[in-house]
Amino acid sequence: MNSYNYTILLASNEPITQILIKDVIEQASLDHVFVNVFIVKSPVEAVDYLESKVSSVDNLDSCLPLVILSDFNISVLSSLELLTWVKQHPLLNQIPVVVISDLEDKNQAIEAMHLGASSYFVKSEPIENLIYLIKALLPWLLLDYGGN
Repeated sequence: MNSYNYTILLASNEPITQILIKDVIEQASLDHVFVNVFIVKSPVEAVDYLESKVSSVDNLDSCLPLVILSDFNISVLSSLELLTWVKQHPLLNQIPVVVISDLEDKNQAIEAMHLGASSYFVKSEPIENLIYLIKALLPWLLLDYGGN
């Protein structure tokens, strides 16, 4: 049986969040699917990473991340600005973006969803909720990518 390699882009400058997300992805992984978590420490680094992928490869589907997880609490360029940039980019706008936050802020969540976020996850929620979210997203994302 074939095995497939995919990438999830995580923009977070918090080591504990990085470790937690990597563990969650491992728990949510499907048989014969390897999901790599590529970590950047800021939305600016995320934009640089995505621009390098868009400009350097002919087959975008094989190199773009399945999903972008963006920690709301990082500085310089905000997660909402990253979200807006991704959703306005003609080659990237179909990539789901999940905003992760320390705060359960209804207005922040509404704004993120209005800008095109696929989901808004609050870190104080039980980790099982994030595992469930990733497990729910992965099969649909893999179908969209057609098993590349």
